[in-house]
Amino acid sequence: MLLLPSVVVHHRQHPQIPQNACRRCNKEFIIVFIRSTRCNHCGYSYCMSCADYQALMPRRGTASGYDQVHVCAFCIEFLNITASSKTQLKVLQLSQLRRYVDAYSIPVKGPIDKNDLVDAIIAARVHS
Repeated sequence: MLLLPSVVVHHRQHPQIPQNACRRCNKEFIIVFIRSTRCNHCGYSYCMSCADYQALMPRRGTASGYDQVHVCAFCIEFLNITASSKTQLKVLQLSQLRRYVDAYSIPVKGPIDKNDLVDAIIAARVHS
């Protein structure tokens, strides 16, 4: 899976601020009943229902390879787009592509249609 370098760096720069509720559903964390899980991509806290996804992420440090880690519902969508081929990207909704381009600050010039966004995403992978 080809990851954009800014994806991992950008998301891991979030401060590790203690959170008392799930970022997605606002379910309050209670030590005994509802535990929080930290997304290994963006770093935010989620309940188990909202972070019940797994993705292969590069190992931290000097070790090479990938580990299967928990990620949130927001990040799994973006990671799936990152791993998609050009043909698969063309099938996605325009709104999904726009969110992805905005989230990773991928530059797109001029009038924007679906093919422009797909080309910009592919170009960002080639330059990384």
